[in-house]
Order: sequence, then structure tokens, then C-alpha cells
Amino acid sequence: MKKLFRLPAMATLCLAVLLFTVPTMAQVTITSSKAIGGSLDDRFYDMAKTPDGGHVQVGAIFSNDAGAANKHGGTDNSDAWLVITDSVGNVTMNVLFGGKKPDWFSKVIVHSSGKIIAVGSTSSKEGDISGKYGGATADENFDCWVVVIDQNTGALLGQKCIGGADDDFGANLTEEDDGDIAVVASTESTDEDATGNNGKYDMLGVSMSNDVATIKWKAVYGGSEDDIATYVVHTGDNYIIGGTTTSNDNIFEGYALGGKDGALVYTGGTGNSFYAIVSGSGGDDLLSCSVTLGNSNIVHGGNRGDNGGSDLWNMNLSSDCTTQEWEIINETEGNDSLMAMCLGPNEAIISVGAISTIDGHDALISKVDQSGALKWVSSFGTSGDRAFAAVASTGNKKYATAGWANNLPDGFGGYDGWITYLEEGFGTNANEIAVLDELNIYPNPATDVVTISFANTKEGTYQLFNVTGDLFSVGEIPARQSQIQINCDAFPAGTYFLRHITGDNVTVEEFMVQ
Repeated sequence: MKKLFRLPAMATLCLAVLLFTVPTMAQVTITSSKAIGGSLDDRFYDMAKTPDGGHVQVGAIFSNDAGAANKHGGTDNSDAWLVITDSVGNVTMNVLFGGKKPDWFSKVIVHSSGKIIAVGSTSSKEGDISGKYGGATADENFDCWVVVIDQNTGALLGQKCIGGADDDFGANLTEEDDGDIAVVASTESTDEDATGNNGKYDMLGVSMSNDVATIKWKAVYGGSEDDIATYVVHTGDNYIIGGTTTSNDNIFEGYALGGKDGALVYTGGTGNSFYAIVSGSGGDDLLSCSVTLGNSNIVHGGNRGDNGGSDLWNMNLSSDCTTQEWEIINETEGNDSLMAMCLGPNEAIISVGAISTIDGHDALISKVDQSGALKWVSSFGTSGDRAFAAVASTGNKKYATAGWANNLPDGFGGYDGWITYLEEGFGTNANEIAVLDELNIYPNPATDVVTISFANTKEGTYQLFNVTGDLFSVGEIPARQSQIQINCDAFPAGTYFLRHITGDNVTVEEFMVQ
């Protein structure tokens, strides 16, 4: 049985052109931040809550000086990385898994039994890996890799390679209602677990026991071009696999919108009965994550390829993916990424990712209510790259994130795994959204005097705060004045936010004082 739907383009409910939003005066602030890693490139890709209020973070690590013993692959290849932190961010476990070749974890869950289950990719055939596909060339291709880890000791309880003779990349997993797990990957293989591949990369779905020893069913979905899986939802007896497609045949026949399209595959309990849903803009579109609401509707999130770049995209669909309730596109300049979502108070959708800047990316967090109204957007960064790759709710209007950054004050060099704790409620205007204003601050970091230049030379005001909300300076900016200077030699070293207000427009830039 095969059905095919294409979701119609819907009117955008809310558009916001944004650059920065001040945490202290607007919506959300970082209350604490922690870098974890070593002197090379180390990144967190996902996080999950532990029963004691802490979190488990997973990702990839190249460093061999990051406080974790037994680095497997030297500094030229990454190990799969797992870090457990308590409720305030103290590291309680820091362990590595893998072999001599590149290995990493992409996603993690804390199973209802208490054990940790992670999915990622491996190109190793020794160390912690066994059963690698590829025969004599097993160390030349990647397999999807699923592992079970003891939460208390960090011991490897079980592992399984999924794929075939070509490249197979593990994308995501979820716990099923019966306690087993569903795993999705992108596969280029045509044999073993990927028999029936339709061409190039296909989406691969697998249902398996929670000890990862037994595969219950497996199936591939796609057309003759690239079909990439990014997440999976188990809903009742069915599954939804999200991702992107460039195919225009087989299950996606006749519904290509141009470029890469956001793609959903809806499949029955054994993976055999399915239909596909395609949505997008005609540009490059990707669905990357989802959250399930109390009414069983599912909000899917990702990137929409409008305006010469990529915009942040949320879409509320019925549980069978055939009815669209609302869609919101947060229109920005440049290439921006929505990487993860969680539910906040009153089932608000909290999305995180990265927004492009002149010299890199800043970490981004936004809030959309159940009706699809954008409540606020905030971003954090100075120069270089920062990204929130995962988010979890930790209480009423409080959140934890995991990701990476390469310019943290407590960083170790290269990219570090980055954990932050954020809180809403510091603002006077819950709906304040900053607009693009080309606000530049230099030098950054500053030592005695900082210069602020404005592309918008309308009459306005400025306010300067530290990370705890203390006001350090305030003043007026006359019309046609393009810059001001502020003496900061008496300021304590740390991070500050300059808020520029012209009429209804608010722009904020972060800078540091040494």
C-alpha cells in the first residue's frame, strides 16, 4: 500500500528578521555556562535528562587531554564521547568509545530501564566495535552504530553495527511503547541490512530490542537520488521518519518541489506499509527534529531554503502527517540551522540551533506557542562559532542546552563541548524581537574604551548590561550619529550586552571586557 501527499504551501503566520536579542532585558539569559573538552575539536551533538535531574551529553571528541581516559584513535580521528553532568553541570562521568578510525555518537536517550542507549557512526572494526560490515575493507566505510551503556559505571553493555558494505550513518533513535527501540540511518549500502536500496542514499528504519542484540524489522525508503533520515517518531503502532529528499520517483514520485525537500515517511508497525509527505519551498529544505503535543499532533522543525539562505522552520501536523495546523518561518539573513526542540511551559515549542553572523555562527534559542505564534528569539555569541545542538526543559521556564563553541572564556582550545543553563523571565517585554541593524563593537575583547558603530543612524538610546542584568551605562544617541565610545576600564572582566533601541527596533550585540 502506498499513498503520497504533498503538503500545500501555507501563509506564514509570523515573520521576524532578527540578529540578536538581549537576554537580560528581553526573554532569556544564560545563567551558567561550561566548556568541556581538550585542546582539539570536541563537540556535543545531543543531550538527554537523567532520572536524578542531570543530563547525559554525547558527541565526538578529537582531544586526548580532555579528562577522559583511553582515547582510541589518536588525535587524527574522533572517538564517540559521553559525558554525564549533575543538575548544576558538574561532570560526574566522562568516557570514550570507539576504535582506531573515526567514531561518534549523534543522538542519545535514557531508556525507561535506566540504561543509556546511543546511536552514531563508526568506521572502526576493533576496540569497542564488533560485527562491522564491509569484510576486508571494513575500516574504509561507515556503519550505523548503536550502543547500550550503564548509566552508573559507563560500562559498555551491548553494541551493534547496522548497514552494509558501503556508508551507513546513524541519525537518531527513540524508545517504542513496548520498551524496544527504533533507529534511523542514512544508507548507501545495497546489501545486508539495506537490501532494497533504491539508489544513492536511502532512509533506513530499524526496530530492535533494547539490548540491541535483535533486529525485529528493517526497511529502506527513498528514490533514485539522496534521501536522508534525521529523526524518528513512534506514534501508536506506527512510525514517522523525518529528513530530506532530492528524489522525484518511487515513494516521492511526482512531488519534487525543487532542490532538497523536507520529507516524512509514515510507516506501519512492521515497516512495510507506508506513504510519503513532502513539504518545502523550492529551495533546500530539511526536517531535522520533532516534538509531540498533548493532542498527539507533532511539531516538526528544520530549515527552509528561502531568501538565498536557510530560515528556521516549524510545522504542526496531525499524528498521521496528513493535516497541517500551522506553519511558521523565522526569516533571517544567511544560512541558519534549527537542530533540536523540546516542550516548554504550556506546551510551548523551544527550538535551538545556530544563526549565521558576519564571522561565524551564534547559538540560537526561540519560543513558539501552541498556536504557532513566535514569542521570542535570542542568540548568543561574540566572534567565531557557537551552536546549541540540543535542548531540555529543566523546570518552569528553565532550559539546558548542549552544543559547541570555539571562543569560550573557559575554553580549552579548538572547539569545546558546551553546556549552558538558561532561564526566561528577565525581560520587560515578553514579545520583544530584535531586528537586523548591523551593530558593530570594537575592539572585542575591550580593555579600556569600546567603540560602537551603527548602520541605523536614527535617533535612539543605548543600554549596557552584564550577564546578571546589572546596568553599567545608559545614554542617548542623536540622529545621524554613527558611533559612540564608552569607557569600560573600570568594568569587571566578563561578558556584556549593548542594547540599541531606535523606535520599535531593538538590536543587541555581545562583547567582552578583559
